[in-house]
Amino acid sequence: MELKGITWDHARGYDPLLVVSEAFQKEHPDVQVSWKKRSLKDFGDYPVSRLAQDFDLIMIDHPFMAEALQEKLLVVLNEHLTPGYLQQLEGDEVGKSLESYCVNGAYQGLPVDAATQVAAANMEIFRRKGATPPETFAELMQLHERLGPGAIGVAMAPTDIFSTYFGLVAQLSGKDYFDMQRGIDPQKGALAAARLYQLKEISAPETFEMNPIHILDEMSNHEKFAYTPYVYGYTNYSREGFRPHLLEFWDAPLVDRDAAVSTQLGGVGIAISAAIAPEKLETAVRYAEFLASPAIQKGIYTAANGQPATWSAWMDEENNRLTHHFFKNTIRTIDTAFLRPKVARWNTFQEAAGEKLHQQVAENCSCEEIVQTLNGLYREICMES
Repeated sequence: MELKGITWDHARGYDPLLVVSEAFQKEHPDVQVSWKKRSLKDFGDYPVSRLAQDFDLIMIDHPFMAEALQEKLLVVLNEHLTPGYLQQLEGDEVGKSLESYCVNGAYQGLPVDAATQVAAANMEIFRRKGATPPETFAELMQLHERLGPGAIGVAMAPTDIFSTYFGLVAQLSGKDYFDMQRGIDPQKGALAAARLYQLKEISAPETFEMNPIHILDEMSNHEKFAYTPYVYGYTNYSREGFRPHLLEFWDAPLVDRDAAVSTQLGGVGIAISAAIAPEKLETAVRYAEFLASPAIQKGIYTAANGQPATWSAWMDEENNRLTHHFFKNTIRTIDTAFLRPKVARWNTFQEAAGEKLHQQVAENCSCEEIVQTLNGLYREICMES
């Protein structure tokens, strides 16, 4: 039996799946698990409806869950998982990683990779400059003065400028940062847009078109930037030998030190296509359980360039030694990361809003116009479709 899977094209998204699949196949000699890759942009934007026709296993972004449930694209796992399995994960999840795959009580995925926007730094440069990673937005502005022009890079490609903007909105607004009927509060949204312009002002100009991988590669290959404040974390860059220059990761700076929420939760889960052949379903569920299990997550998954989704893996001393304390240095941020609204077509809105926000910031549109435009797009795509 072959289980066909689709993941995303990065060492973090591909390498651990090969190792875990090999271990699973040793226990199930009659099963072959094969994986193909898609780009990081396609991971966030490519329609699940198409993937579900061609693959049994889908490494997926959790904002697809509401639409997938509405369209019946993925297997609802509740009735297929081993009894007590969900309770086991609930007791060992990082932040809202497990909750993110649940819509109206239906679990369509299991978390295997936990991520949110955190900060990354080349600490060799920091030490030379006598600087420390900032904890607040105000300290970030002070860091810019200390490090000098071009030293800070903020990923502002469309997908990432959207993530950063919503993070600022949430920090300013609290857990109820988004109204499912009206969208963002206009006043808070305008304040967040003003902060976004401040980030653009202190960021190296070329980073306006960069995504997290571009930023981290420039930092780790060429020491192009010393610091990035809001970038989806990748443990790979904090491991010896992955790139010429090691990076260290830290909690993201908050608008207010006591903010109730931090940044936008990302991460990856494993889902099973509803179109899977019936004779494959049970094996696919057992594989998903195996991949997401605390023992695998803490052990071979993390060791093979993975970024786990269990608390025990994040607190493990060996995993922190391996990654220069990536997990312990960023646990506060991911534990307070917020979920995007669980509404159908959110990904369509997110893609359109990211492109529009990127354009408006480039054109220096007013903060009030930015909020108005995004709320209008939300109503048009998610409420009126």
